[in-house]
Amino acid sequence: MTTIHDQLHDEVTGVRPDLDSLAFSARRQGLAKRRLARSLTAVGTAAAVSLLAVGGWALTGLGGTSDPANVVAPAAEPTAPSTPPAPELVPITGRTTAWLLNDLVSTYTAPGGTADDFEGQGGGDLVDEAGNVVIPAERNSQTLGSLTLTNAVGRSEIGLNVQRLSAFGGPLGGDIGDDCSDPNYEGTDCEVTTLPNGDILRTYTDRSDKPGRTRLVAEVLSSSRDLRVVLSASVPTGTAQAITPAQMQAVVTDPVWAHEVTAEVAAAAEALDFINADDSFDAGMKMDAPPAD
Repeated sequence: MTTIHDQLHDEVTGVRPDLDSLAFSARRQGLAKRRLARSLTAVGTAAAVSLLAVGGWALTGLGGTSDPANVVAPAAEPTAPSTPPAPELVPITGRTTAWLLNDLVSTYTAPGGTADDFEGQGGGDLVDEAGNVVIPAERNSQTLGSLTLTNAVGRSEIGLNVQRLSAFGGPLGGDIGDDCSDPNYEGTDCEVTTLPNGDILRTYTDRSDKPGRTRLVAEVLSSSRDLRVVLSASVPTGTAQAITPAQMQAVVTDPVWAHEVTAEVAAAAEALDFINADDSFDAGMKMDAPPAD
């Protein structure tokens, strides 16, 4: 009797598997799986790198592990620099004029000199003979500062005026001009220079200010700032000045000169030992009406 087992045996007798086809198919499937694995690994690595780049963290360590000691924190976002507040300004006075004069003379002249005999006037109301206010304090930059400078070269009496240029030809009378054409400048070695900012620098030697004395003068005329600054240095005729013409020009053209100074300068000026630091000029100067704003 023939059984099912015998039938199956007869059917498969002589049948052999196609080993080459099976091997090719298996190899193809294996390669596909490996490519898929590599693709997933690459995607994961790229995602991790992107995450690190976005997060700003740098991770280092042996074997690819992170070492907490080597973790670098993300760089702080740059912040825009803050604008410092503008300094408080106050009107210039005789006291602050003298303080600034001393500061600049000490800066620009030969080291080792000493300054004393500080005086300052101006900055308050400017009045006429009757005591009437002609120019109020907030518009009055008619100030004077002076000192005596002594060094190895000589001894000079130095003074500086800060004024409003528009006052001339108006309440103070007369036209000061901006050149050397006035007959008063004859024989004074007067020279005029236009500075890079458009201001006029005028220098001359005055031998008629006081008998027996010679006065060097350096003057800045600034129409854009409505400013006139006049610096003078006086010595007995025939003796050496403690300050040179070039040093005088450096002092008078310094940009610190203005109708206002910082509150810090005004406070520092209180430390100077003044002979005289009046808040206003002596009454009695004949004044006309101030020019219109």
